[in-house]
Amino acid sequence: MTGKQAAAGPVFTAADARLEPSWPADRSGVVVIVDARTRWFAAREPELEAAAAASWPRVTAVSLAPAGADPARVGLAAVFAAHLARVRRERRDRGDAFITAAGRPTPPKGWVRVAHLVTLATPDLVDELVWEILPHQEARRWIGRHPARSGFVEAHLPGLVRLRAALRSGRLASTPTGRALAEALHGRDLSTGFVYDHVRLVSRALRELTRVEDHAAQTPWSAARITPAGLAATSGAVHR
Repeated sequence: MTGKQAAAGPVFTAADARLEPSWPADRSGVVVIVDARTRWFAAREPELEAAAAASWPRVTAVSLAPAGADPARVGLAAVFAAHLARVRRERRDRGDAFITAAGRPTPPKGWVRVAHLVTLATPDLVDELVWEILPHQEARRWIGRHPARSGFVEAHLPGLVRLRAALRSGRLASTPTGRALAEALHGRDLSTGFVYDHVRLVSRALRELTRVEDHAAQTPWSAARITPAGLAATSGAVHR
C-alpha cells in the first residue's frame, strides 16, 4: 500500500460552511459574501445573476443556491470561492469574485464549469465536489489546463473522489501504477487540475481501484466495505 498522509490542501469544517442568515428552501437564489457578511438574493436564473453579482463592489465570493439545495453544501461552496480568491490573488488582474456551486451548474453562454475536489472535516476527512463557473478565457488563465479533458473528469467524478480518499489514507494498492501516481503527486492531494495533466495515469489508477472495490464487495470473508465517501478500513484481508 502507498503511505498514509494527511490532507495536503485546505481543509474546511462544518463551522466554516455555516452561513447566516438562512434563506427560503423552496426558492432559487444567489449567496454573496460582501465585506465578510453573507447575503442571499432571490434569482430566477442563478447562473446569470451570479455572473452579475461577481462584479459588485466589495464582493469576495458568490455561490449558487438553487431551490432545495443543502445550506451546508452551499456554505462549503461559498467558503471555497473565498479560498480561490485568496490563492489566485497574485495572478489576478480583474476585480470579479469567483463563482461556485454545490451542484453541477449550467454555465452561461461562453462560460465553462470546472469541478474541484474539496476536503471537509466532519471530524473525519471526507471529500466533496464543488463546482466553479467562469468565462472560458478565464478558465485557461486561472487553471491553465486542457478544457477538452473536462469530459473525462466529469465522467469519473465519483471514482476520483474515492481515489483521492484512498490515496490520502494509504489504501491504494502498491502497484506500478499506484506508486507512479503517488510519486507524481509528491504528497499533494489529488486535484482535478492534476487529473487534467495526467489523464492516462489517473485512468489506470481508477481501473485498478475499481477492481479492488469489486473484489472487496464479492469477498464475504473480508471485513472491507465500500461507502459513498470512499473505501472503509479493512481487517487486512484485502490489500489496497
